[in-house]
Amino acid sequence: MGVLSRRIEQLLSGLESGNIMLPAEGSSDGIDELKRDLEKIRRLPIGGVDLKTCTPLVRHLSRTILSAKKVLDQGEELPLRDSLPDDVSPKKIVTLQREYFQLLSSFFEETTETPTELFGKYDSFDESLRRDARVQENGSVR
Repeated sequence: MGVLSRRIEQLLSGLESGNIMLPAEGSSDGIDELKRDLEKIRRLPIGGVDLKTCTPLVRHLSRTILSAKKVLDQGEELPLRDSLPDDVSPKKIVTLQREYFQLLSSFFEETTETPTELFGKYDSFDESLRRDARVQENGSVR
């Protein structure tokens, strides 16, 4: 079972058990829409959730609702493992971003053997890739 299926299963079982409660109908159009979408969810013959019957709203909110529930359940015990170190400053972030984008630029230029500014315009990017691929396939342009 995939991550999305597990999330939706957890959401459905949380709603059925009463551990997760949605506001009353009519409280907002979004809640009403979510409730309608939840009713449309079907199960596969093997018992799992049929993801084809899950709307984007259900998919996104299953993650959001379960993440919020996890934070509320953990309360103050939530680890701050994703927090920034104390020595991070805006200047350091700018420097790191420049280094990162320089690495990306170097990788791009090495891979395409073309400087980024000469590679192609935004609207012709895919054409440039196809042309270069044909050249490499046959050794000449078709």
